[in-house]
Parts: sequence; C-alpha cells; structure tokens
Amino acid sequence: MKRFLKILGYFFLTIFVLVLLALLFTQTGWFSSIVKEKVEGIANENLNGNLSIGEIDGSFFSSIEIIDLRIEQNNETVFYTKKIDVNYNLFGLLSSTIDINTAIIDSFYVHLIQINDSTWNINSLIKQTEEDTTSAGVGWDIVINSFEINNSRIEY
Repeated sequence: MKRFLKILGYFFLTIFVLVLLALLFTQTGWFSSIVKEKVEGIANENLNGNLSIGEIDGSFFSSIEIIDLRIEQNNETVFYTKKIDVNYNLFGLLSSTIDINTAIIDSFYVHLIQINDSTWNINSLIKQTEEDTTSAGVGWDIVINSFEINNSRIEY
C-alpha cells in the first residue's frame, strides 16, 4: 500500500509539473510567435486580402495585446490599428459567455472604396463560403463592460 501511494504521489507531482511547464510556456515570446503565425494563416485562408500582425503579447489567461494589425487588399491598406488591448475573464467560457472587461482600440484606420457596382471594398474582403446548413449550436453571450476607440479615422 505504501508503494502504491508513493507511485500515486509521483504521478500527481509529474502531472502538476507538466501543467506548470505548459502554463509557463504560454508566457514566452516563442509561444506568442506561434499564435501570431497561426492567426495570420487562418485569417489569410479566409480573406481576399492579407492580414499581418506585428506582435501579440499578453498573458493569454487574462489579457491580450495585438500590435500593428494590418489588412491589405490589392496592395492597399483597408484596415490598420496600432494597438488592440483586450482584458477578459476566462471563467465566463464555462457558462457560454465571452466576458470582456475592457477592449481598447488605439489609432485605427479604415479605408473604404466604393466599387463601380456600388459595393464597398470591405464587402469582398471575406471569401464567400457555401451556406451552412447545420443546425445552430448553443448560443454564446458576449459581455463587454468597457469599449474605447482612440485616435482613429475612416476614409472613404
């Protein structure tokens, strides 16, 4: 029995150390770089344009900061923001809620161009997909306590 408890103790200690190492890994610049590349890749698969991110920073457990986010289409910048800073609570995910404490968008720029067929350039930015015929899942609530937009402009 003593041997079993010793093995069980080592097992839980190993699990604890692995979880701790995984949590520490998410705080590294290397992990942020992996997330940035993954986000850019997924976005560029779904855009008729190119998304680039200068840097992603934050703890990922409570806040995230995106620096120099740019969306280009036909070699023109459609959207740019110097910084997006979001502070959130992950515990809301347990109850199907996206709980954002603060969201700050600093120095964003949007360039709208009306095309000859009276549509706007942003209308064609997202690739068209086949209509989804699956049933809707559980709805998510999005709660934003504070939202700020600073030093921004829209050109058309």
